[in-house]
Amino acid sequence: MSTTSLNASSSLTSGMFAAGTLDVNNIVTQLMSAKSTQQLKPYQTQLDSYREIKSALQTLNTKLSSLKSAASALADTDKLSSGKVAVSDDDILTASSSGGAQVGEYSVIVRQTAVAESWTGNVGKATLNDTLTSSALTITQGEGEDQQSFSIDASGMTLESLRDKINNSELDLKATVLYTGSEYRLQLTSTKTGEDYGFTVTGDIATELGMQEKISAKNSIVNINTTLESDAIERSSNTITDILPGLTLNLKTADPANPVRLTVSSDTAVIEEKLGTFFTKYNEALSYLNEQFTYNTETETSGPLSKSSTARSIQMQLQTLVSSRISGIGEDANYKTLSDIGVRMNNDGTIYLDKTAQSNGLTRLANALSDDYDSVMKILGNSGSTTDSRIQYLTAGSSTTPGTYRVNITTPPQAKVAAGSAMEAILSVNERLAFAYGTKSFSIDLSSGDDSAAVLSKINGALSTNSVPVSASLNENVLNFFTTNAGGDGAFTVQSDVASGGTGIGTSLLTAQGIDIAGTFTDSLGNVYTGVGSGSVLTGATGTPAAGLMISGAMGIAGEYGTVTATFGVVENLSSKIEAIMNTSPGSEGSLTREIESLDSNIQNVNETITQLNERLEVERQLLFDQYNEANQTLSQLQLLQSSLTSSMGR
Repeated sequence: MSTTSLNASSSLTSGMFAAGTLDVNNIVTQLMSAKSTQQLKPYQTQLDSYREIKSALQTLNTKLSSLKSAASALADTDKLSSGKVAVSDDDILTASSSGGAQVGEYSVIVRQTAVAESWTGNVGKATLNDTLTSSALTITQGEGEDQQSFSIDASGMTLESLRDKINNSELDLKATVLYTGSEYRLQLTSTKTGEDYGFTVTGDIATELGMQEKISAKNSIVNINTTLESDAIERSSNTITDILPGLTLNLKTADPANPVRLTVSSDTAVIEEKLGTFFTKYNEALSYLNEQFTYNTETETSGPLSKSSTARSIQMQLQTLVSSRISGIGEDANYKTLSDIGVRMNNDGTIYLDKTAQSNGLTRLANALSDDYDSVMKILGNSGSTTDSRIQYLTAGSSTTPGTYRVNITTPPQAKVAAGSAMEAILSVNERLAFAYGTKSFSIDLSSGDDSAAVLSKINGALSTNSVPVSASLNENVLNFFTTNAGGDGAFTVQSDVASGGTGIGTSLLTAQGIDIAGTFTDSLGNVYTGVGSGSVLTGATGTPAAGLMISGAMGIAGEYGTVTATFGVVENLSSKIEAIMNTSPGSEGSLTREIESLDSNIQNVNETITQLNERLEVERQLLFDQYNEANQTLSQLQLLQSSLTSSMGR
């Protein structure tokens, strides 16, 4: 072989070597990198697309969630109609709204304010170190089941140590030591007003200290829209929250001769603020959807949701719902749509409130609220009405299908307790009945010689005096007690101190067995849906068109009770639609949830495919690595041979 040939061979061989051998890692890495890119790129592109769409849907989900919160706040007309509250004389009472107050005017007469019981000793101690010589002291507060007692052996105690013992008891009581200028006296005052927190003080210490009732506990007494004393309402506190829904009355001074005018008016500013928040969230959601379907001529692309039927459907629902007319509002109503109360729409579908003043100086919204408040509330939230005064519409839920339903009460609400035996025609002995209803406990005294009429008169008189919604009657000479509050709300007990005979009630405690209301809702197609009863409230069952529809039924007889109509306003409808779209409950997932779950499944499948490809490529990489290592060994041997030949030829 010539020198020229060897040189050429050496040059060729050198191109195959790196530091005398093949660079196996580099060769295999480059080969597999190219192959990996070729095989994985389509799947990675698909994965990136799925992730982009999912991210866009999650962003949409967040915007819809914010919109739903704003819509719910606006659709809750009870809170929306908190209103402005004004009173004609705030020296007699003040009032505030916590939401749900009915717009209107009320006349309130404060006949009596609630007073806390107070006892003070007429006999004191010369110094604070003087000890008590007597021993027994008992304080009893309340009546019936809620009665509490505190007893103590206080011999050898000072007034201060006795005070501290009383204050550490569980009684709603405050003990104080007063200094008159010449001696120290004990004073006891209930920490709560009303007759339910009155107390008595007994024992020889009470005698030693001359404890006497100075202020008697009294309930507050008010009239609402009536001047008759018989219609007055009693409460234990001067802060009353359960007479006028949504209103808190704070009684300050009794003045029966001066009725206070209480006015609740709509607060336009509050409604405008909530509408503004709703519009902002609505516009953010709609604008985001609009962007998805806008074609960018520069990038020649649309948004990641441009091919999403779910996104397109949501866009159409948003635009349709805000422009729709509300069913359930009478044809003669002046306000039936959002546009009627001043809501305007831009070309892109976004909305805003026109605050331009009309000829009367009021905005269209303010004018509508003043002119027909109920119609405005119907446009915004859910509302309802009944054709029978014996039932009352309470509310409807997001699952309720708006419309009119016939109401059939199969079991009227009831709470009653009956005596175990017949009542004597004329009582043969004196008898005391112990009666308890809620926090109220009292006794009813009956006399030997009372006939049935006298017995009923005394019992019903006592029930009325104590403002207990219970009445007594005779059924086949058996004494029955009924309450207008059914179920658990109407629970009460009655017990006699006469074991047998008399009223027939006996000494065993009789407890009212409340009967929950039962009934059905029938839709316009004649489909009947059984409701769920609790006390006097009948609710449409889950899974039916009437689901979440709630009515209150009064005591009465079984039968047809007219119809109830549930009306969903624009905002309530929107809130319900969004809730359905976003629903994550298994088996009833909303369209948005289903699409995200579908994308998650697709992402998982592609990831599994990529994993499998990577596993196969790794096997192939290892095979190539082995093959090139084997070639490398062969080349190494050839290199040694070449070196040997070159050396021999050089000699």
